[in-house]
Amino acid sequence: MQQVYRVIGAAAESKATVFITGESGTGKEVCALAIHEKSQRRDNEFVAINCAAIPRDLMESEIFGHVKGAFTGAHAAREGAASLASGGTLFLDELGEMDIDLQSKLLRFVQTGTFKKVGGSKLESVDVRFVCATNRDPLAQVARGEFREDLYYRLHVIPIELPPLRDRGSDALDIARNFLKCFAEEEEKSFVDFSLKTEAILSNYNWPGNIRQLQNVIRNVVVLNEGEQVLPEMLPPPLNGTMQTPTFVDDADDEFAITRFDLEQEKAIAAAAASTANDLHAQTSSQSSSQTSSQASNLIAAHASNPTVDQVLSRVPSETYIPPAALEIIQKLIVEKNQAMGEEHKIKALWAVEMEAIEEAIRICGDSIPKAAKYLEVSPSTIYRKRQAWKNIGYLQD
Repeated sequence: MQQVYRVIGAAAESKATVFITGESGTGKEVCALAIHEKSQRRDNEFVAINCAAIPRDLMESEIFGHVKGAFTGAHAAREGAASLASGGTLFLDELGEMDIDLQSKLLRFVQTGTFKKVGGSKLESVDVRFVCATNRDPLAQVARGEFREDLYYRLHVIPIELPPLRDRGSDALDIARNFLKCFAEEEEKSFVDFSLKTEAILSNYNWPGNIRQLQNVIRNVVVLNEGEQVLPEMLPPPLNGTMQTPTFVDDADDEFAITRFDLEQEKAIAAAAASTANDLHAQTSSQSSSQTSSQASNLIAAHASNPTVDQVLSRVPSETYIPPAALEIIQKLIVEKNQAMGEEHKIKALWAVEMEAIEEAIRICGDSIPKAAKYLEVSPSTIYRKRQAWKNIGYLQD
């Protein structure tokens, strides 16, 4: 975040386009507003357009405006965001959702600073500073033909990547305290701090919705409760332990999603998993393959003749946390089972190949994840999420 602040400070006085990436809820609009307020344009308008919230048929009019009679319902001329933001900043949020046909018109506008209103013939000129944001991987969209490559490189001048809240250490608790103070004053409540147990819950939760989710949680607590300290039972689900809490899901097509319970439930599940794995180890060591218990068979032998770790773990409920010690036992059992199965047991699972490729790239790049991501042609946030997921289930050590 200190690096983000430095980029904001350095870029604010420039007219160069800023391209902000990050998961939903990480504060991309707050970042854009900070750039505007630190610039010489601060006395003029900051106009935000959410490209995902406006129907595609209205987007062009929303950005460029329209003349009277331009389309059905256009009973009067209307200024668009481009005109309103002249002399100030135009923030295009969720840019990856913009229709590909409109992107060509936006490209011309960015290049020349000129545009025509919908239904108009007059060329208008404005002085606008562009700030864009997306929660998608823009290069992946370019590869899929969903985003114009020339527009991407025109806008991707000063990149800022906002890290997810789970990667920001103690920031979550500091931000929560700030929200608590603000909302307590706003709602005229007496809350001043969190109990130690509540602090532990807030610090260890993975915040899939990032700062926006944290903000909503604290507002919920303040509005619905009374007191000076926020206690664990005041927290809404899933933080109060009444529901399962998802850590995160990458993009919609990501295969790697992990579910965790709250801290107390997780300890119990980990202990049970370790006990089950030890039972399986004892059963497999003392019996022949044909005599292995049905429980061991369900976990180890229910798949192909040489199962992988992934196949075995697919038999375990998805919310179960498998501790590293138990995972080692399962891996040992699989190796023992596969030793007599020919060359096939040498085939590595796809996740293992991917993990090795990522870790080797990071090593070659001097432990720089952003640099490794560049060569692997993926978003750095994707690497951060996958590595954290592998660490959570013991595949990767800190």
